[in-house]
Amino acid sequence: MQELLARVVPDEASFDGFEIEDDFPHLGSRIFRLNARKVFRPGNHVTRLLVAFEDVTEARLLERHRDLLAAELAHRIKNSLTVITAFVSFEIRRAAEPCVAGYRAMQARIGAVAQLYDVISRSATLGPVPVEPYLNGIAGNLRASLLGEGSRIDVVVDAQPLTIGADHAVTLGLIVNELATNAVKYAFASAAGRITLGFGQRDGDAVLTDSDDGAGLTASGINPSSGLGSRFVEAFVRQLGGTVATASGLMGTTFTVRMPRTILAEP
Repeated sequence: MQELLARVVPDEASFDGFEIEDDFPHLGSRIFRLNARKVFRPGNHVTRLLVAFEDVTEARLLERHRDLLAAELAHRIKNSLTVITAFVSFEIRRAAEPCVAGYRAMQARIGAVAQLYDVISRSATLGPVPVEPYLNGIAGNLRASLLGEGSRIDVVVDAQPLTIGADHAVTLGLIVNELATNAVKYAFASAAGRITLGFGQRDGDAVLTDSDDGAGLTASGINPSSGLGSRFVEAFVRQLGGTVATASGLMGTTFTVRMPRTILAEP
């Protein structure tokens, strides 16, 4: 703080919102917000330093308490969803073969939502959701629920360091889950390949991509607009005010979801 104050007068500088937390004599543990600037009158050679102190202790403690409660709640929700996926796993072992695929799809969807609450519970503050760890969590859940050990299909993430608003995170995660699940089910005739989950900014939009290096839709005989998963994707994309486009060939398939930049959290 002394260094900041020393720069105010000679450098014509000022600072706002600097916070200091300490044990003060006769006051105890307090948090103060400081603002400082140079004050002078035209024609007067006397220069003064104006420093304003604001006690923000109560507000900061309330914020910390709120964030701790939110993280604890998110942790409990994530644990509850994990228990549900465990029950689904139990049902999968007992289910007839025609039902197994549906149970696994349900398990992956629940897991995608659980990953959001896992990211929130590990965050220091309640607020925007970092995209990269969120997608990595969904990718890990897909490997566990749909691929299993020994699979030759890999799921990787290529995301810019962006954050999205918590209100949009569940919908985005479900879009990712549905697109990647369809790729796992249909893209790889040889049961080997790679799925890349991408996220970034392009031409003023937020862009989500799901790419695979499989045989392509024509070779696999898949209609991208058919199936329950595709209808889910279209509904979720509309919910975010976006559009989805498909490009497919012998080198694989890419689904591109363009969404308004407003889904991103301000830096």
